[in-house]
Amino acid sequence: MVRQLFKKIWYGKVCCSLQKLFCRICKQLGLTIPIRYQHFFCIPGVFTVRLDGTTAFRMHNTGLAIERCLYWYGIKGYEPHTLSIFRSLMKQCDWMVDVGANTGLFSLTAAAIKPGANIMAFEPMPFFYNQLCGNIQLNDFKITPYELAVSDKEQVFDFYTPEQGQGNPYSSTLKKSHYDGHQKTEPLTIQVKATRLDGILEMHHLKGQGLMKIDAEGNDFEVLLGLGNRLETLNIYLIVENRSEPMAEKMMNLPGMGQYRFLSIPDREGEYPEWISLPVNNDGLNILFVPRHHVEFVNRILGEKFP
Repeated sequence: MVRQLFKKIWYGKVCCSLQKLFCRICKQLGLTIPIRYQHFFCIPGVFTVRLDGTTAFRMHNTGLAIERCLYWYGIKGYEPHTLSIFRSLMKQCDWMVDVGANTGLFSLTAAAIKPGANIMAFEPMPFFYNQLCGNIQLNDFKITPYELAVSDKEQVFDFYTPEQGQGNPYSSTLKKSHYDGHQKTEPLTIQVKATRLDGILEMHHLKGQGLMKIDAEGNDFEVLLGLGNRLETLNIYLIVENRSEPMAEKMMNLPGMGQYRFLSIPDREGEYPEWISLPVNNDGLNILFVPRHHVEFVNRILGEKFP
């Protein structure tokens, strides 16, 4: 009873307003609340993420981990090495596809860096999709959002997500086996529409250098399969997370995959990217798929970013 009363007061309107003021003061003074306590504090409803001295974007706070990391630590607060390489590549790209966009971190970063780029963001989970659209509108960015999952089939799928407050929403997925491996609670099952990427890319008449980020929570191979022969015909970088060696072997048999090399990107301090022979990493690190004729350029980026 006492605990419930405390939570009601602590997360009430007055206390939340005071917490937001406290967080703003901490930020202005360059202070950070210890990580283990950050989830107790309400951060401002809208905040700015700076990429450098002149480039930035704004985000709505969802109250979840990604926004907290970005609020307290800036662009280096979430997948810092991946985003550092992503930003360098995006400067050279004409278009970008964000599969599993969540609230839009990668899409917003791309639009801030390259305002004229054609950017498409796919997010099937209604809560995250609504936040994504709100962030696009907040920045008046040229990003096309799709409330769709991406797979190798155009159909309606079951989508597994935890009940609110009962698990990690970032592990929501089309695959029950993936959900069971990452969650301790029974899922809420909703219906979502899925599309293939080959038709979407053809509709947008994409030309020039492309960059694709795929975070499909266990469905990444199906996303690549849905590209059809596009891996052979498009000039494209891919950022994919894959923990499964059998899945990596299947990826290697896709049309056009022979023209790629693979870079494992650690996002922990003091560790550096390394070239690998198979697109897999058991630690869940992101993997950059690089067309072989772009390897020298990527090596120059690594020399600049990770001396």
